[in-house]
Amino acid sequence: MTQTTEEVLNQNDNARVTRRTLPDGSRVIVKQAISAHAIRSMGHEVAMLKRVAHVDGVSKIADLPPEPNTLILKDDGDVSLAQFLESQKLDTAQAVGFVQALARILAGVHKAGVLHKDICPGNLLVQANTLQPHLIDFNLAIDLNVQPAATE
Repeated sequence: MTQTTEEVLNQNDNARVTRRTLPDGSRVIVKQAISAHAIRSMGHEVAMLKRVAHVDGVSKIADLPPEPNTLILKDDGDVSLAQFLESQKLDTAQAVGFVQALARILAGVHKAGVLHKDICPGNLLVQANTLQPHLIDFNLAIDLNVQPAATE
């Protein structure tokens, strides 16, 4: 049995994101909230992920014991679109296929009553072999069924 290892994918003042390889060889993405704001907003992200859990192509919460101030997600080994495009280019047919698949994901997310609000190359992952998109980071997502408070 191997040891648990971690590779840092991103770190800033708010959160640390790592790819963790578990002793059985499976991998998860671990998003650990660092700042007080990130800790407060983690519950919101979990709630949004639960709302879209049935949608293919979005982050899925891993079935592992919880850790304080931490979100653990299933890892399919995808890479960010930004990173992918540094080493490879999509031809027109591949780009159209990617965008069509992304549109299906977004339709499912919207049908679930969630608006992502932060779609960018860093929040889109690509499965290198199939070129299928994967939408991550629902931290800024909103519930479309909740009316914003009226301002005067």
